[in-house]
Amino acid sequence: MDKDVPLLEKAAQKVAAAAMLVIIGTSMQVYPAANLIQYVKNGIPIYFVDPKPAISKNYCKILTKKTLNSINICISEV
Repeated sequence: MDKDVPLLEKAAQKVAAAAMLVIIGTSMQVYPAANLIQYVKNGIPIYFVDPKPAISKNYCKILTKKTLNSINICISEV
């Protein structure tokens, strides 16, 4: 972990304890925060909300609808 980023270790702990991960407001291109996804436990659903995603990942469901609609999709699938 990069010690120069405040609260990164705490964020990793929160991600590791999450029942679902919803990623909103990032391109997933900025590190070290983009590495937080590696702390998700196997089997935990991951949603990436972005109307024009710059990534194509098999480990997450990419939602391109507006944020509120995408959050509703996440909630309905749990």
